[in-house]
Amino acid sequence: MSSISEILFNNCYEQVKSLIEGKKFNLNNWISLVVVVMQCVDKINTIHGEEKKNLAIKVIGKLVEEIDFDNENDKNNVLLIINSSLPTVIDTVVSASNGQLLINVKSIFKKIKKLFSCCC
Repeated sequence: MSSISEILFNNCYEQVKSLIEGKKFNLNNWISLVVVVMQCVDKINTIHGEEKKNLAIKVIGKLVEEIDFDNENDKNNVLLIINSSLPTVIDTVVSASNGQLLINVKSIFKKIKKLFSCCC
């Protein structure tokens, strides 16, 4: 990582970490972490597109490794989801927020949450 990338990563990581301090995560609520990270990354105007997505994925990955989960199984399942589906989830959320998808976002998040809760 270049020094600018490291600074952006560290700033976003520390900002999100302070926002989620004391919260416990599980398969039902971990997607809220994704939303918080994406909001943080979205505020950065020195990078765009894939760089923002990659930054978000790295921050989410590190946070998931370090934060408290209800149990180790939930944490392992979330890591599996991150490694297999997170880039697509981020692309979908970004498209929806930019008005490129004509969907009910709340409905989609409920379905995603339900889908991921079945991984246990």
